Amino acid sequence: MNLAPDEALMSGFYRASLANDVRTGKPESLTPEISLEGGKTWVNNDALTAKQNRHPIVRVCRNANGTVVVGQNPVLNAKPLDVTFKVKELQDTIRLRDREIYMGRVQKKLILVDNLLKKRQLINVN
Repeated sequence: MNLAPDEALMSGFYRASLANDVRTGKPESLTPEISLEGGKTWVNNDALTAKQNRHPIVRVCRNANGTVVVGQNPVLNAKPLDVTFKVKELQDTIRLRDREIYMGRVQKKLILVDNLLKKRQLINVN
């Protein structure tokens, strides 16, 4: 979708206003680990590593009201990319398209580790 600059700006303001409640109180900004293979391998998502490896950048902001994820794939003319991220006890997958900025609420999926079996499983929480 090609928008004029003023349309893109208004669209961005509107999308940011939908997550305005996360900025109230004491929001916590988190840098998650990301996986481009659906959770098989994980890499740190700090800005320098992401730039060197041409990986997408994902950030998570959360407080008592909810959790919001923002991501962008800086590669021009890239195919849609599914990025799985995990931070603390949350894990989810987002789809990033060609240089488009993704912003949305995190689907609450808690990571449970069974210490006896050393297996990880995801549980959807509504």
